[in-house]
Amino acid sequence: MREQLQLDGLAAELLDEMRGAWRTANDFEAALCTKPSQPEIYEMRLLLQIRRLYVGFAFTFEALQLPTLLAEFKAGFAKFKRAQSIAMELDEFGNLYPSALEYFSAFLSPITAASSSSIGAPDDLPRLERILIGTARLVKDRLIEPRNECEVRNALYQTLIHVFPDTVREVPIAKVSKCYRPDIGIRSLRAAVEFKFADSEDELKRAIGGVYEDVAGYAGSEDWKHFYAVFYMTDAFMTQSQVEAEFSLSKVDRKWRPLLVQGRGGRQIRMRSHKEFQPSTARRKHHSRGS
Repeated sequence: MREQLQLDGLAAELLDEMRGAWRTANDFEAALCTKPSQPEIYEMRLLLQIRRLYVGFAFTFEALQLPTLLAEFKAGFAKFKRAQSIAMELDEFGNLYPSALEYFSAFLSPITAASSSSIGAPDDLPRLERILIGTARLVKDRLIEPRNECEVRNALYQTLIHVFPDTVREVPIAKVSKCYRPDIGIRSLRAAVEFKFADSEDELKRAIGGVYEDVAGYAGSEDWKHFYAVFYMTDAFMTQSQVEAEFSLSKVDRKWRPLLVQGRGGRQIRMRSHKEFQPSTARRKHHSRGS
């Protein structure tokens, strides 16, 4: 009994550390793809988290008296330990991720599986975050120039349903006076996603304000524990850090995570000018000579 409690505590602590590191990794990847930004800040933070995780895993294997697994873990981690920067690879959606965290995940899975507490798959939430951060790329790959959040949501749903088969749309969260419906929910992760579309800075500010109402509406739900607000911008109206600061100042529940993405689109589709439909001068001359 005592050994099981020790395992449960170590597993929960490692899982929390891993989720924090994956969150920093997602911020790092977003900073690498955004200008202006300071990706080196996130890289240094991630390096520290990776080193802390290494100590945590080594301590766990030693505490559980698993010397063979500890030796294997140390030997495999040697290449990451020598690195002075974060080695990044591409996942199946074209998003960057640190290979060191993928290495940790292989060792975390058996620990969490042996734990008696239901703490879920260790890397599913970070994977969801990576997909959401890549929203603009996924929308572009589908040759969509969205005009509203519905078009963005539908594009992401078509991807998420294949990764997480229990993905649902507009699942109701009933309250006394109103029924709230998050755009997308993933039942196995107890994660809900709201999409907001902004074609101007003022519209983005209104969208952020709209999320505050959602925060109150979803509070206290036992079915949904992780919330994401994805703001799809058609231009660089604000930075990720600014929105996070806005959430912090407004004391938004820490279960909510804002994600700022920038891509093509607009409320009004640009109409081609009359000249764009006219044949070129050279083409008109060619037809006139042939007639």
